[in-house]
Amino acid sequence: MPQAFRSRCALFRCDASPVIGLGHIYRCLTLAEKLHDAGWRVQFAINEAAVDLIKIPYSDLLVITNDLSEADEAKYFSSLGICVDLLIIDHYQRSESFERCAKQWVNQIFVIDDLCDRKHLCDFLLDQTVGRDNNAYKHLVPPDCVSFIGPDFALLRTQFIKARFFPPDSSVENKSFHIVVSLGGTASRQLTDRVVKAIVSSNIVTTIDVVAGASEGLSTPETSDIKLHRNVSDMASLLVNADLAIGAAGGTALERCCMGLPSLLIATAPNQSSNITGLVNAGAGIYLGAEATISEETIVKVLSAIVQDKKKLRHMARSSAAVCDGLGAWRILEKLCPSKNFHDEAVSLLRATVHHCDVMFQWQNELNARRFSRNEKAPSYEEHIDWLNKVLSSTASDLSIIMLNGEPCGVIRVDADVMQGRLEVSILLSSHYRSKGVGKAALMVLINRFGWARLYAEIHPDNKASISVFKQCGFIQTSENEYTRQPARVGCYSQRLDSHP
Repeated sequence: MPQAFRSRCALFRCDASPVIGLGHIYRCLTLAEKLHDAGWRVQFAINEAAVDLIKIPYSDLLVITNDLSEADEAKYFSSLGICVDLLIIDHYQRSESFERCAKQWVNQIFVIDDLCDRKHLCDFLLDQTVGRDNNAYKHLVPPDCVSFIGPDFALLRTQFIKARFFPPDSSVENKSFHIVVSLGGTASRQLTDRVVKAIVSSNIVTTIDVVAGASEGLSTPETSDIKLHRNVSDMASLLVNADLAIGAAGGTALERCCMGLPSLLIATAPNQSSNITGLVNAGAGIYLGAEATISEETIVKVLSAIVQDKKKLRHMARSSAAVCDGLGAWRILEKLCPSKNFHDEAVSLLRATVHHCDVMFQWQNELNARRFSRNEKAPSYEEHIDWLNKVLSSTASDLSIIMLNGEPCGVIRVDADVMQGRLEVSILLSSHYRSKGVGKAALMVLINRFGWARLYAEIHPDNKASISVFKQCGFIQTSENEYTRQPARVGCYSQRLDSHP
C-alpha cells in the first residue's frame, strides 16, 4: 500500500454522455466540493464525451479513452505512477476486478452505486436509493466496508439545502398551478412533448417550467405560461416555487424531495425502479408508468385528480420533505473526517426519526433539563409526539441526534427564521454526557453543515456553560440573551482533519 501523504488526494472516476446523463458527475462534484473545502486535493478522471457536456472546476483532469475495459483502464492508471488517498468510483462498468487492480496505487476506495448487482472491493459504499435495505450489499462488499445506504446520504448540491430553509418570497399570490417538468438527461424529446401536451390538454390553469438539455426543444410553442429552461444551473430556484413536478425517478427526484415537492414519476431508465418503489411507499410520489408506455390520457387523468385533492398534495409535500434533507454530503464527510471531543472520542450527528421519540422525551424530563429553556415546563408525551412529527416533516427545521462513540446522548436543532434570514440553534444534552466536550464538538459539526448561513442562539444569562461553548465556536453576543455567528467564508471547514480517512 502507498504511504500516507501530507496533502490528501481524492480522485473521482465517473462518466457522462447524452445516453447516461450527467447525474454521475453531478453527485461526484457535490462530494468533491466538500472534500476540497476540507483541504483535499481533488482530481477527476472522465470520459471523452463528458468533456463537452459539463465543466469540471478542478485543474487536475484526466480524460479516459471511451470504452476501455476494466483491465486496460487499471493498467492505464498504473502507468501514470500516481498515488491517491481516496478513489471515488461512480461507474456502472467498474467492479471488483478494477478495484482490486487499483489497490496498487490507492489507499482507500469509495464506490457510489445504485444497481446492487455486482461485487466491490471497497472501503466505503454509497447507495442513496430510497427504501434500499441496509443489508442489500452484505454479500457484495468486504465485511469491514462502511456503507452509506439511503437518501440520508444523497449527494445534493448546497443550493438545495439553502432553498429548503430559505425559499424566495412568495407573498404575491400566484393563481395558477405551477408544474415543473424534469425528465432527466436520458429522456427522449418525444416524452417531454407528450407530458407538456397532456398538461395543456388537461385545461388546468398552469404555469409550466420545462427543464431540458442544451440542444432539446419543444414542439409545443413557448408562451408566457410555458417556459423552456436549458442547462439549468440553479434547479433549486425552479423547484422551490412549484406545486408539483412530473419527472424521472433518478437523482433529480431526491432534489425535489429536499424541496418538499410532490412528484408524478415516470421511469426513464431501468435502474429507477427501486427509487420509484421507495418514493411511492414513502408517500412522496405517484407512479405514472414507464417512458415507452405512458400515454397522454394517463397523465391527464392522474394530474387532474391530484390537482383537485389539496389534502393529498399537502401530505405528499410533507412526505417528500421527510425523505431527504439535503445533508448527505456533509454526513459522509463527517465520517471521513470525524469530529472529536477533548477525550478524543468521536462525536457525530444522526438524522432524528420517530424511533428516537422516547429517548428524546426522556431527556426532556431529566432533572433541570429545561431550567434555561424558554418554556421550563416539560411537554406531555402527546405534545412531544405532535411536535416531533411536525419538525421531522418540516423544510424549515433540522433535528439531529448527537452521538458519542455511536451512543445517543442529546439533540441539536436548527430552525429557520425566514424573516431575519438566519437559523436558530438549540442543544439539549443528557445529564450523563455534560462537561465532556460533547456539546462543543456537536456544535462544530452543525456549523460545518450550516456555516453558509447566519446562525444565532438565545441563551439564558445564567447558563454559563452554554455561553462558553457558543463563544468558543465563534458566536458573539449581540444582545442580552442572543449570540450570533456570521456566515463562514467559502472553503471553511472547522473539524479536526489530522486523521487519515
